Parts: sequence; structure tokens; C-alpha cells
Amino acid sequence: MGVLSDPKATNRSTVATCIGGMRGIGTNAEQAVPLLVEALSGKDSRLATTAAMALGELHLDAAVAVPALTNCLSSSDPRMRSLAVTSLQFFGPEAGSAAPALAAMLGDPDYWVRLAATNALRAVSPGAVQGRGVGGVH
Repeated sequence: MGVLSDPKATNRSTVATCIGGMRGIGTNAEQAVPLLVEALSGKDSRLATTAAMALGELHLDAAVAVPALTNCLSSSDPRMRSLAVTSLQFFGPEAGSAAPALAAMLGDPDYWVRLAATNALRAVSPGAVQGRGVGGVH
């Protein structure tokens, strides 16, 4: 997993994608969470977005992953915001601390981010969308 920390490695995004799929085969990938979190704030935007997806797919170590993904909601990149929101959705109620930030994303200028935020709020804090008149896909 050291390849994620090596800025010279050309396959870091591929490695992050593979790590994201590890939960499905029963592998304990929790040791990858700090490396994926570190990748979120790196200069490689492809790696950062892939790391965001992998964190959601793994949905491990919520205490570390949820705050890191919540920080990504302030990204200037709508793709990163959308992926971070979707990844938070995978954590369900474990991402409850992100509910206020997700609610703020309902006003995002990007349609896909707003849609993802609606669905994430339904998973994270179902009561947060009631009475708001927000749509979205179940």
C-alpha cells in the first residue's frame, strides 16, 4: 500500500480503486484508510477522487473517514464534492456528524451534488430531509 504515498508512482489511482473493492472479498483493509485519507488532500485530483470513492466503498473506520470526507465538501471541484457526498452516504448513520454539512450541500450550485446530498441525507439522517421539499432518487 506504500504506492499510495509515493508521488512518483503512476498507478496510485488504480491501487486506490483496488483497495476500495477489498471489502467485498472480506479483506481487512482498515489499514488503508489513513493512506486514502491522506490522498484526499494531495495534488493529484484523480487520486483524490478515487480515494474518496474507495473510502465510501470500504466504509471502514468512520471516526477517521467521515471527517476527512466532510472536509472534501468544500472542494472547488464538483466531482470531488459529489463523490465525497456519495461516500458519506455509504456510511449511513455512522456519518451522522456530517448531516449538517450534507444539508448545506442541498444548496450547492451543481445539480449532481444536490441530488447526491439528498440521497446521502436520507441514508445518514432520514429526518433531515423531511419537510424540506427536496427530491432525489431513492
